[in-house]
Amino acid sequence: MENRNIPAGSKLIKGALILSAAGLLGKVLSALYRVPYQNLTGDLGYYVYQQIYPFYGAVMVISMYGFPVIISKMMLEDRLHRSKGEEIAAASFILLSLFFLPLCILLWVAAPFLAEWMGDEMLAFPLQIISLSVLTVPFLASVRGYGQGRGNMVPTAVSHLSEQVLRVAVILIFAWVTYISQGTAYQAGTGAALGSVIGSAAGAVVLFFVTFKSHPISFTHLHWPSVFASSRQIGKRLFVNGMLVSLGAMMFIIYQLVDALMVIRMLQGAGLAGEEAMVAKGVFDRGQPLLQFGTLAATAFSLAVIPYISREVSRKNEKEARIFGELAIRVSIILGAAAALGLWVIAESVNVMLFVNGHGTEVLRWLGLTLAVSGAAVTSAAVLQGRDHFYLPAIHLSIGIIVKISLNILLIPAFTTIGAAAATVTGIGVTALLNIIFIYRKGYAVKIQALHVVKGGAALLFMLLCTWILHTCLMTAGEGGRGVHAIAAVCSATGGGGIFLHLLLRWKVISSPESSYLPGMDRLEKILLVKERSA
Repeated sequence: MENRNIPAGSKLIKGALILSAAGLLGKVLSALYRVPYQNLTGDLGYYVYQQIYPFYGAVMVISMYGFPVIISKMMLEDRLHRSKGEEIAAASFILLSLFFLPLCILLWVAAPFLAEWMGDEMLAFPLQIISLSVLTVPFLASVRGYGQGRGNMVPTAVSHLSEQVLRVAVILIFAWVTYISQGTAYQAGTGAALGSVIGSAAGAVVLFFVTFKSHPISFTHLHWPSVFASSRQIGKRLFVNGMLVSLGAMMFIIYQLVDALMVIRMLQGAGLAGEEAMVAKGVFDRGQPLLQFGTLAATAFSLAVIPYISREVSRKNEKEARIFGELAIRVSIILGAAAALGLWVIAESVNVMLFVNGHGTEVLRWLGLTLAVSGAAVTSAAVLQGRDHFYLPAIHLSIGIIVKISLNILLIPAFTTIGAAAATVTGIGVTALLNIIFIYRKGYAVKIQALHVVKGGAALLFMLLCTWILHTCLMTAGEGGRGVHAIAAVCSATGGGGIFLHLLLRWKVISSPESSYLPGMDRLEKILLVKERSA
């Protein structure tokens, strides 16, 4: 008998694309809205927001990427039994509720102590408000997992986009109201926290209607003894694997949390007065959306190769899998390095264009160096997970965080926020290096050719020189206002990036067959060929 509960392969692929697109749009929104928020609330307001954001960010990741993946996987293992899948989803909801409801209460009660630890007691109320978003995790995670387990990714995608769009809208509305009413930075921060809670709640409401309209569940028909029995069976797997999957998507959030807990107190210990330290932290955090967006752009090509690795592994074609593994790592390193060097050159113009003034440009340059290693860290972790190594990326991430904390303690007293930036670069670099070393020790990738290294390095130097010349000429021709900085930043980034991609293809750092696996790269190559023939 045909089982309609088993989704077709094409349906799963389409669903995965929908989910990836929703996640990408959500990340772009999350990176971009911080710019107008900082423009409205200033560096002090931005500091307040960045102190509370990591808590919401963690909630968003585990309810979008962590637990739903594990719940859907457990459902798919029992996909012949619809009732079994519903029991797994219900059992997951119970288990998550038993953990996250007390956690919400704990965070609410501990908020004043947490604010004091951060070095700013005024953060207590915004922290209490943001803790309420934890209440939505059990429902969002279990119902999203249920939908994905049935091969329906639309509810997850629609609810995630609804959550992010409403959250961003409410946050910016509160920021605007605070700006025109001359409110305080903490009022804007409380509004941002409330916007995050409203967004999470709205996402839950949308998820409820979209999911249960297409797949109604009669809770009275659930066999509750089986549900409670499933709770005992799946508990360890749900929490351990769910957190392991979540960690990979929380790298930047964890680093932001470390800085939220450490930087202010250490700056104050280094001699900065209270508000002076807070403004310095806000200026330091200007780099966060650039890191997020830059890493997203740098990994857009390399992560596109990961499905091909999984495909070849499933076909037992180890040689091709190793070739794709090397391609993913090579692309992530070369594009990440280009982004880091390019930002170093145009950092001042980017800073003025986005954040009104050039305060903290040197910090932005140092923090931008993270782009040279963050793409490699994300991509190498994905390669390992594609080989069923889930613990190792988490262990390597943890080692990197320990390095980050240690260097914060050593460097911030001497170098203030530049020390914190250097600690971030080093910590993520250690994680990337450990991942890549393991990949090559296990033979999951062929060695990068020396010729690729030489040509790639030459392309980077040529791009760096062209970007610097173009940026210098544009800044010399203008009067140095925000508009001139914006033109210089955009034109230099576009021109330097275009030259760099052209050299990668022309010098065969990325070959013609390889470009066909990278989104948009094959089209660029065809355009360049047409221009060369017509020249």
